[in-house]
This record gives sequence, structure tokens and C-alpha cells, in this order.
Amino acid sequence: MIVAIHQPNYLPWLGYFAKMVSCDCFVIQDNVQMPGHSYVNRVQVRAPNGPQWLTVPVRRLSPDGTLIRSVEICTGDRRPWFQRHLARMREYYRAAPYWEGVMPWVTDLLSRDWTRLGEMNVCLIREVAARLGIDREVRLASVLAATGSKTELLVQIVKAVGGDAYLRGAGAVAYQDDRMLEREGITPLALTFDHPTYPQAGKQFVPGLSALDALFNCGFSAAADLIRAGVRVRTSEGCQGESDRPCEPGL
Repeated sequence: MIVAIHQPNYLPWLGYFAKMVSCDCFVIQDNVQMPGHSYVNRVQVRAPNGPQWLTVPVRRLSPDGTLIRSVEICTGDRRPWFQRHLARMREYYRAAPYWEGVMPWVTDLLSRDWTRLGEMNVCLIREVAARLGIDREVRLASVLAATGSKTELLVQIVKAVGGDAYLRGAGAVAYQDDRMLEREGITPLALTFDHPTYPQAGKQFVPGLSALDALFNCGFSAAADLIRAGVRVRTSEGCQGESDRPCEPGL
């Protein structure tokens, strides 16, 4: 069984779901420290002048580190953060071909009474995956009896869910020890995602945006086809981890 692991990013890009569709069990790593300036609480969408960030405001993190599952969303602003995000989407995508079929669904998801960032992101990931027809077992690392760091932690997670192969992306090259995986009877695999191009507002295509960009412009079915068409999985040795988006930890 192929296992993939990733932090719970906010409305992630197509490559996130390419990783999910390429495994048998997808483990959401919500029990690690919240990284600074990461995709866990922000993502880019397409504005008329180029990509723009949508950032979920979070309460100040502990100096000693706050686990992703414990990060609280700031809710005290006069205008809630999700209203600002929805307003940006209306501004940028209201002329997109699939606006009417996607926006009510997105509005319902973001308008719920969210207080924890990790819980919200896990729900959003599950919802987007379901709309893309990705039916995979999804587990939370926080409920698994896995300890350690770096490759040791990966080994423990893969074993905890009964896996015998681990699928990594480009961002794991710096810290993953393939020899340790093999000694533990786990086959290391590498994912390469060839980012597809599709009709997008603006003169030049911008890759790496939230999957919502593809949903607004192409619809659920076509976006699912784009993801599957860009996936390549091979043994880890010799894979360069090419991607059209800058690497992020754990990808």
C-alpha cells in the first residue's frame, strides 16, 4: 500500500491533489509545528495583475512552537477574514466559465464557524478531493502512534497505517533518507507533477495557484482530468522532483 504524507494546506494547489490521487492512503500531518510563512494558512489566486495571496489570520504562535492542529484562527476582526477572501474571489473570478457552479459551494465551506486552522483545512481538503472524484483513505497523523523526526517519523507513520511504500514530492529531497526506508521494508517512491496549462484570465499562464483557479476556469470534471494527466510516479532513485511550483516542506 502506497502512503503519502502532507501538512494540511489551505485550499492547496493541483499538485497537492496529484499526490493524493497517486497513493492508497493519504496521511495529513497535523501534529507538527506550524511553519512560518507557509501554505498552511495562505495560498495564491489569480488577480488581473498576477497572483495574489489569500491569508487566513491566526493567533500568535507559542515561542516554543504550536502544533498545526492547535493553531487558532483570528475571529475578532470587524470584517471576518473569510468575507475578504470571498470578496477577492468575486472580484477575480466572477467572469470565469464555472463561477456559478463553484462559488456557492466555496461560500458555504468558508462561511462555517471555524476556530481551528487545522480542522478547517482538513475539511476543505476532503471536500475538494471528493468533488474531484479522489476517493482515498485519509488519516490524521495526530491519531496515529507515530514518533520521531524526519525519516524516522515517516517510517512510523507508514507502518502505523499498514503501508509498504512511501510517496514523496520534490520538497522531501533534503531530509528523506531512502536507505532508512528500504532497511525498514518500505519502498521509496517519488512523484513528479507536470503542471497542466488551462484557460486562465490574463495573458500569461500562472502555475501553482489554489486548485480553485482550475475549478473556476475548467469545472470539477476537467480539473480532475488535468490532475491525473500530470502525474508521474517512479522509484525515488534518480528522480529530480521536477515541478512548476517552488518546493514546500513535505511536498
